Amino acid sequence: MDTSEIVKQMTQVFSNYEQAHSLLIDKWFELIFLTPRWWIGVALGIIPWLIWWKIHNKKYTGDLLRAGLFMTSISLILDSLGVQSGLWIYPYDVFPFIPGYFPWDLTLLPITYYNDGTYRNKAKTESYI
Repeated sequence: MDTSEIVKQMTQVFSNYEQAHSLLIDKWFELIFLTPRWWIGVALGIIPWLIWWKIHNKKYTGDLLRAGLFMTSISLILDSLGVQSGLWIYPYDVFPFIPGYFPWDLTLLPITYYNDGTYRNKAKTESYI
């Protein structure tokens, strides 16, 4: 197979992908955008950060954010691989152009880790007093 044939076939595949993605966006706007489940996803993406900012130990903000960034990176990579491999889907995406479930990967996993560490540290501190 020569180069021009490869380019032609890959261009056709990309064109098919573009059409499918356009259909996905159209259906997302029609069926999901601004529905109660969409609003729940948006709330799950914002409210935990606000709660964490209020209750976290300000002394360890940098350390917590670095650990959370690492956890977020790993979860985004693994979730993207799973979605793109067809192992699972998220029918109620908050944003259809981001693979994976945004509130889970960028909020719920790191915030759960942060709060777990915060409460464990408080429990250890209080047990020694």
